Amino acid sequence: MPYPVLSKIPLLRVLIPFATGIVAAQYQSSIWWAALILLMGIVLYTGLWFTSKKNTAQTIRFRQRAFAPIFLIIFAIGNIHALLQEPPIIDTHKIEGKMAIARIEDLRHTDFSSIIQATLFQVEDSSTTPIKLLLTTRGCNYTLEPGDIITFSAHLRPIVNNGNPHETDYAKIQHDRGFIYKQHLRVDHLFKAGHHQSLMNSITRFRHKLENIIINSSLDSDTQSFMIALLLGDASHIDQETRYAYSCAGVAHILALSGLHMGIFTLLIWILLYPLDYLRLKKLRFVITMLILVAFAILTGLSASVVRATIMTIFVFTGYIFFRKSTPLNALIAAAIVILLITPSALYNAGFQLSFITVAAIIIFSPKSNQHKHKKNAIISYVKSSITISAIAMLSTIVLTAYYFHSISFASVISNLLVIPLLTLVMAFGCIFFLLSIAGIELTMLTNIVNALFHLIDYIVNTINGTGVSHIDNIYMSRLDVVIYYGIIILAAVAIKLKSWRPAIVSGGLLAAGVLMHAYRLYQLPQRGLVVLNSFSSTPVFFFEKNQGYLWVPDIDSVDINKFKRYYAGMLAYQQIDSISVIEPSGMNQPWAYVNPPFACICGTRIAAITNKRDKAFSSPQLPETDIALITKRCHAAASDVHERYQNATIMLSGGIYEPEYEEFLAECDSANLQYYSVKSMGAWEKYQ
Repeated sequence: MPYPVLSKIPLLRVLIPFATGIVAAQYQSSIWWAALILLMGIVLYTGLWFTSKKNTAQTIRFRQRAFAPIFLIIFAIGNIHALLQEPPIIDTHKIEGKMAIARIEDLRHTDFSSIIQATLFQVEDSSTTPIKLLLTTRGCNYTLEPGDIITFSAHLRPIVNNGNPHETDYAKIQHDRGFIYKQHLRVDHLFKAGHHQSLMNSITRFRHKLENIIINSSLDSDTQSFMIALLLGDASHIDQETRYAYSCAGVAHILALSGLHMGIFTLLIWILLYPLDYLRLKKLRFVITMLILVAFAILTGLSASVVRATIMTIFVFTGYIFFRKSTPLNALIAAAIVILLITPSALYNAGFQLSFITVAAIIIFSPKSNQHKHKKNAIISYVKSSITISAIAMLSTIVLTAYYFHSISFASVISNLLVIPLLTLVMAFGCIFFLLSIAGIELTMLTNIVNALFHLIDYIVNTINGTGVSHIDNIYMSRLDVVIYYGIIILAAVAIKLKSWRPAIVSGGLLAAGVLMHAYRLYQLPQRGLVVLNSFSSTPVFFFEKNQGYLWVPDIDSVDINKFKRYYAGMLAYQQIDSISVIEPSGMNQPWAYVNPPFACICGTRIAAITNKRDKAFSSPQLPETDIALITKRCHAAASDVHERYQNATIMLSGGIYEPEYEEFLAECDSANLQYYSVKSMGAWEKYQ
């Protein structure tokens, strides 16, 4: 890397090797290997120290020849730090059935279940390595709260993916959050044994109390969810339809606390503290603003985007206090280093990547502010700068968005232009409404204003989505595509900066390589296929021919096709499925796919979907030849009954079968030595032509 770049952005020389070391920890698990690299770097740097003819102060300064040993040292530190932060692994068989004691860190209730984040620290009478658990319950206990000590019989299972094609790596996401074990149990099998008071538990309980204040207010339910996301950083109350609509309109970032919200919040605090300037206490104004921002970041859960914005603000404000300049890019890199020091796994978080890449691109590529100033009309200046910044943000993350969400929004430039001014008003009036609600005061006029502003934003989003050209779905991008895209951007920027044609030629070569890879992948796609998907709530049988998909779910009465598309977006994008039809009870008849529920013959595979003993599969006097006897969640037949009617068929266990019934059926198959395939444990069953 050129020395002038590292001179202007000195913290980059720390971030690059540190992040590289974190990535390397994914491919090797030996601290000794990292320690050897650290020792090698120290030896090389020590050798440069003693062989240098300059004085000590000049020697320790960064120079080009010292880059290699410094890189090795910081790389090794990042690698060791990431390995030490790995969640501990235990032998779950040793604690199977024993009484486990854990502490609740956070919990969420739904209508019929609870999701509990807990820390296991004791099994019966012996202490164990503290590990984080993800507990789900059948039923709710509304008396539980963060900090409670709970006991339950341990039946821990590793968190694994469902095994569906091109699905989101849920196990990796939970691993990066520190969770590698889970357990599902009935709520009456979980007992409260005490309470442990801690600062973080108190903060979490306080945040839940603030959420309840908004929930119990007179705001509309949709507005309540929106305000909780804006003011407390909890977007779990926002339904999937709303998330999808805002994502398609290119304004999904307003549903989660980010630098935009923190900037508005900082501006509001700065305005409220304006009287301190009259008292000649401007430095105190800076200090109070920073303290409030830190408290707010802790209260809202220290997300990557909030921490990044807070640290950048602290850097800038500290520079003003001590009369020192603070480079925005250096402040951004410092924020990244701090976050990775706290949580190395944040490097793999989509929010972290999108947040930092967006801000870095805006800092690097946006024109100087005075280029957008219009002497006669401030509105024109605002429109120009907003369009420029939105375009830069969209182009800088368009491939990452496609990689993670398989969708690209083109409406972000317009939607941000219209929504962000309204967002500022919503946060301003929302903060006033929130503070008054805490004091027990609720003004009808203020409630109507907040509701009206939110519904106006919602109307703009739905109107933009209604145009039909706001976004493109079914986009598949691989990791290599992402690397190629950013390689093209970097090389193009270098070519423009240096006014050289060589980087431009390499950039064009990368673009051609990416196009050829996509063309080859499309050429290799199968013409038709059959997939029995692993779902915890049903038994989806999905099949397709070319770009048309068909969905048959034999064990539920109604199918939410939009939910299916969102959940299996990766598979649909990879196979280039344009539309999906739900198979009606009347079935379908095609040369390659015949469906007459509960029977089907798809891609040459004969299937009988078994729901109970009274369906056609058991009452038909003449059973058709069958390759797969599909056991759905509604099936109450014994394995011996199924085998008696389908002796030559493979028994396939759906992922939707409830756990106790699944274990009983599995044990019966094993004891009778029956041939079976478990979608729940082995993943989706696939056949392509």
